[in-house]
Amino acid sequence: MAVTKSFGTWDSPISAESLTKASKSLSSTYVDKVTGDLYVVEGRPDEQGRSAVLKSTLKQLNDADSENILTELDFIKDCTTGIHEYGGAPLAALDGIIIYVEATKQLYLRDSQANIIKLNDGQDGKRYADFDIHPSLKFAVAICEDHSDRENVKNSLALIDFDSKSISDICSGEDFYTCPRFSSDGNQLAWISWNHPSMQWNASALYVAEFRDKAIFNASRITKSNTEGISSIVWSSATNLYFASDSSGWNNIMEYSTASKKIEAITNGPYEYSQPAWMLGDSTYDLLSDGTIVAVYTDNGEPVLAIINPTTKEVQKWTTEFTNVTQVRTVPSHNGLAGRITFISSTATKFTSLYSASITTKEPLAIRVSTHTSIDPEFFSTHQYIKFQSSESKEDVHLIYYPPKNPGYVGLANELPPCIIRCHGGPTSHTSAGLSLSIQYYTTRGFAFAEVNYGGSSNYGTKYRDRLNGQWGVVDVEDTCSAALYLNQAGLADRKRLFVTGGSAGGYLALSCLAYRPEVFTAGTSHYGVSDLKLLAGTTHKFESHYLNGLVGGSLEEIPEVYYNRSPINFVDQMKSPLLILQGSIDAVVPPSQAESIVESLKKQGLYHEYYVFEGEGHGFRKGENIQRTFELELAFYLKMFDYQPQ
Repeated sequence: MAVTKSFGTWDSPISAESLTKASKSLSSTYVDKVTGDLYVVEGRPDEQGRSAVLKSTLKQLNDADSENILTELDFIKDCTTGIHEYGGAPLAALDGIIIYVEATKQLYLRDSQANIIKLNDGQDGKRYADFDIHPSLKFAVAICEDHSDRENVKNSLALIDFDSKSISDICSGEDFYTCPRFSSDGNQLAWISWNHPSMQWNASALYVAEFRDKAIFNASRITKSNTEGISSIVWSSATNLYFASDSSGWNNIMEYSTASKKIEAITNGPYEYSQPAWMLGDSTYDLLSDGTIVAVYTDNGEPVLAIINPTTKEVQKWTTEFTNVTQVRTVPSHNGLAGRITFISSTATKFTSLYSASITTKEPLAIRVSTHTSIDPEFFSTHQYIKFQSSESKEDVHLIYYPPKNPGYVGLANELPPCIIRCHGGPTSHTSAGLSLSIQYYTTRGFAFAEVNYGGSSNYGTKYRDRLNGQWGVVDVEDTCSAALYLNQAGLADRKRLFVTGGSAGGYLALSCLAYRPEVFTAGTSHYGVSDLKLLAGTTHKFESHYLNGLVGGSLEEIPEVYYNRSPINFVDQMKSPLLILQGSIDAVVPPSQAESIVESLKKQGLYHEYYVFEGEGHGFRKGENIQRTFELELAFYLKMFDYQPQ
């Protein structure tokens, strides 16, 4: 029989320690398109946050009936990159050859004879990622980011010569490059580039050039618009390639022919077939051997796996079971073995897993599960999608809500649960639903948990994303505070126990809610959040060094008063709610100075706060013991607030 006890104070079977001991992150996958081997990068918080690489052969994928088919590659210790500070795309493989990065800096080649060859000394300040191996197996192309002059970081496309072990730039002059890909015959190279003050998702361009004699020739810009976001290049032949474009107001798949010089839309509708490239290496679609496209798109924020006939343009829904889908890959048939479809996803009742599906039956099988737990599924809260109108703008806002759930307890009569509202980072990003132990950590204790895809979030079309243009710190604050009040009015959250939390841009949003709408939230937590836009403009890394121009509406020199007014650091005197601040000591995206400045202001204001710095952690914590500690600190902080009396 369930015990009656106040929401938020229930005993839970989920400890903070179990969040790191039981969980690993499945960040990315790569397919050897010749051998059919599948490679998986797996983050391991309980092993000092290192990223291991696992491999499965095509035969193992076809024979699989469990997740025990992946073998760790023991010659790779920590497969991570540091380009754009967020990293991603740390390896590539073709016909048994693997090129990969160790610990963000060291570049290695594992040749066809299984020899491990060091390609750089890792001390020259250059970082590499987003590789593509040439069909001749003699070269690879990659993005290079040169940090040898920290005041003038330079990006380029680099050619890595496997025979001479030399690395040389083959294209430079633009501020950023991504997705370099060789045509199937190796005679052409395509890539995406853009320049400050734009970001990839709002103004980038597709280029194609001839490739011969270790160089590119006759590079042509294929897309002409200066307000179009380009992503996700996949060649279908020696002359045709696919890419994603938001020229229609939605990210759709397009086809370009180097023979006819024409671009044709393959998909066309209010759906998103691509996402902002914060991290390199995601794949939202891939091709089967017969040219059929396997893709994931989002419909009103919810993912749908689909099969697309590029000739008839017919889009056939495959499954809507999954709540978050990334890394869609196809494994080609090889030596008489049938090909496969793989992707990473979660569902409402299953933790994030790597799935493999037969091309014919389309029946997905989990072959690697991120979280292992013996906890009864009866404890798990199931998400609810909610759409409501913001109280001030009357614009639609999207919300994912998880009610408290624990079969051993019920709340007190006439009591509403405390609610934690988490703000996603970016801010040009989004949050997805799915079973997550970190959310269940709270819901099993009697907390409600909600995540807001405020105006400016991706996944809902360009118009929704552009709501934040010039309005960062305004629209997102309005939508998040409206979400909290809506949940209370709907009888889903206690008005006196509303908490706001977030990391990076989400941390900025949490701070802004407390500063500009102090009447809404009881308390808040900032995970490496921005407090001072002026300071951020002068200290952040190259990738985001002009991002503020679009978010705020101009540069610091042009509109200094807006930067001042949108910086929570300048309005600490308006804050009424306690604040928990968690910061990494080596964060290059949001430096510790951001946290230190607001802590000093909080001290002067005399407002209750707690401040913790985690040594050796950057932008997003990787080490298990630190992740565990942050959960313990945040829970304890909220419980203190149940009885907090403002001074």
